[in-house]
Amino acid sequence: LLSYAEFGQLRERAASVSGLCASGLTLERWQVRVSGGAQEEARGRMVSGNYFAVLGVTPAIGHFFADDQGPYAVISYDYWQRRFGGSPAVLGMPVRFHQTTLTVTGVARRGFRGETVGQNPDMWLPLRMQPLVMPGTDELNNDIVMWLHVFGRRKPGVTVAHVQAEMSALFRHLLEEKKSELNQRLIVRPA
Repeated sequence: LLSYAEFGQLRERAASVSGLCASGLTLERWQVRVSGGAQEEARGRMVSGNYFAVLGVTPAIGHFFADDQGPYAVISYDYWQRRFGGSPAVLGMPVRFHQTTLTVTGVARRGFRGETVGQNPDMWLPLRMQPLVMPGTDELNNDIVMWLHVFGRRKPGVTVAHVQAEMSALFRHLLEEKKSELNQRLIVRPA
């Protein structure tokens, strides 16, 4: 598990993977209003903008968000069928979370249920929306809270052992940087 800052640093420095993406640790339960309707529950997960690309997932209709921010939502194929009857009119539909409105930009392909077996999200939202859709929490800007699963796709010809060695070294380096930063904050200067 990593913080958002650690994920960003790892993603910038990793050379043995063609893509590194992140997903929130828990399957959230949100109270939402779809297109101004009554409040209802939807299950969802916060993910990085490259989540679908790294996993090689294509949309059934529409498109996926391409970055970690923006007021967008991607819904699952099952939710699309169950809640919207498979209507293509779902694209562009507003989904209200507390004081924030996101727009449905795409539907994941049939059979895709995310990276965690047994947890079937109704929707996926960009990581940067976390403080807005979950008021009162701000894991995004808290470099101490470890709330992200991070995973990637190896570059062709790169062994698993090489990726593991690189990630271990990068993570150790990140921990040393964090330790040094914390020590600098703790230094008390004489009056």
